[in-house]
Amino acid sequence: MKIFWLRQKVPDIYPNPTSGIIYFKNISNLIGATINLYNISGKLEKSTQITSEDTSIDLIDMANGAYIMQICEKSGLKYHIKLLLR
Repeated sequence: MKIFWLRQKVPDIYPNPTSGIIYFKNISNLIGATINLYNISGKLEKSTQITSEDTSIDLIDMANGAYIMQICEKSGLKYHIKLLLR
């Protein structure tokens, strides 16, 4: 049995913690991917798609707290990032 390790560059989000808009870095390979934002209870709060390298998400209308951001590539690969909104 062979095991292969894939080194993927995890997308950066900033600022984190945030009080409003979040921005992304290193997402040129993720254009077309879906971003899902879940609250700590697992409820989907927001969903959008990465359409360009300049993608940002406005979270001003959301309640303060901890969230899990899931980025789903078309290939099925998923990234999970903890996000704090205050």
